[in-house]
Amino acid sequence: MAVRATVNQRVQIGAEVTTTPGTTVAANKLLQCFDWQFGINADVKFYRPTGRKYDTVQEENTEWVDGTMTGPMDFNGILYPLLSACGSITPPTVADVSSYTWVISPPVSGTIAPQTYSIQQGDPTTRAHKFAYGLFTEFGYTATRHDFTCSGKLLGQPITDGATLTSSPSAIALSPIPSKFINVYFDSTSGGLGVTQLLKPLSITYLMTGIYVPEWVLNRANLGYTTHVDMAPKTTMKLKVEADAQGMSPLPLLQSGATYFLEVDALGGLAGAATVHYEFKHDMAVKVNKPASTFQDDNGVYAIEWEFDIVEDSGWGKSQMFTVANTIAGL
Repeated sequence: MAVRATVNQRVQIGAEVTTTPGTTVAANKLLQCFDWQFGINADVKFYRPTGRKYDTVQEENTEWVDGTMTGPMDFNGILYPLLSACGSITPPTVADVSSYTWVISPPVSGTIAPQTYSIQQGDPTTRAHKFAYGLFTEFGYTATRHDFTCSGKLLGQPITDGATLTSSPSAIALSPIPSKFINVYFDSTSGGLGVTQLLKPLSITYLMTGIYVPEWVLNRANLGYTTHVDMAPKTTMKLKVEADAQGMSPLPLLQSGATYFLEVDALGGLAGAATVHYEFKHDMAVKVNKPASTFQDDNGVYAIEWEFDIVEDSGWGKSQMFTVANTIAGL
């Protein structure tokens, strides 16, 4: 019998119809920019009768998949976690013959219709498993001048073991985003986003958690969760800067409670033969929370790390917005 080698456990993904999440579709795409880890989780109860030393009864009440995603930021691949965490959108704007612009802005109220995924993992010559309703409940990214990475957490319906992988999946073109492409801007108005560049940012850390939770109901037709529930996510941005005059500019905003606007913009080369450049842009309205660190040394630089909460701005009508230009016409 052939060994089920870890190195051969490829992951395939398929975008489910947003109106019927959890309905399995073909996992016909290879998303090779990320590392995926999946595990079986369950709510299990054991019971021990009076007068006995050992449990005699075991009950499994719920079962689901927990997963994590890590890897380099990628102009094409980043759409998959973003459209799940922030909500699916209509097809992107066609910028020209071979590039597309996706504008993703999570709503500040109302129901989100997230993109969910059917996911398969395995080796067609040994063994594979699959699950439906893959849903990102957390997303974040981190950048220094040496690296630009992203991460996420997801959940899914119970695994089906002994599955057959969708044949002949197509690979999503790799388009990594080096940190040398990044600029960071800090402005006083939404209309001025992307104007005032921060000259000495040392690192940025964005995190959006608690986006969705599963709904568990008494219905024996479903071992897994029946649907998901929107939550009020915790969304933060940490910015480490040299503690010079510009780097200390958030201090009066901490004291006043004023709203400011951050932009992280990574601009790449031309998208194929197009006239439009690859781009990942994240705009956000922020208020200063307390500093995330004491004054500290960062490779010889005297630095401070500020923490910002991402907030709703009534004038802008948003809390945050992602703009991604790439060569992906659809999932």
